[in-house]
Amino acid sequence: MPNAECLGFALIKDYEIVMGLNCYMRSLHFLCIPFLLLTFTACKSQQSDLKSLIRNVESYHKDLLFERYEIAARNIQPSSRAEWLNAIVSQNLRFAEIEIISTGPCDPAGSEKREDVENCAVIESNMQWYANGAPTVHAARVRSTWEYRKDDGWVIVEQNQY
Repeated sequence: MPNAECLGFALIKDYEIVMGLNCYMRSLHFLCIPFLLLTFTACKSQQSDLKSLIRNVESYHKDLLFERYEIAARNIQPSSRAEWLNAIVSQNLRFAEIEIISTGPCDPAGSEKREDVENCAVIESNMQWYANGAPTVHAARVRSTWEYRKDDGWVIVEQNQY
């Protein structure tokens, strides 16, 4: 009796059945390889997008803390950058502390105007700031919606405090 290779079928006596199973399993093996490669490629792409988002958020927060507002403004969508930068500079704001509270995907119900909801994330942070020359420290929870755009990378498209 030939040695059965497929799935340890040591009790199968018919050589044709064993060979048939071997051929079937080999054909499944060849069909599974492209599927697994596509799956791992998609997961790797999403992980790299997530890693780049995390790097952008951390960089943005550091730029705010170290008063590098022109650099931080690169993370704001282009149509709002100038207005955002003017507001920060004109109010003479300084950030004392920023702590990320939560992260998650965008709510599809609240993102009808966005074409690509898959490349959208919400970051909630606690922020403390003060105006230079004023002794009062203000605190708020800020919800930032980040969107991935091919031309600009991850940018803030919406920011609300509550």
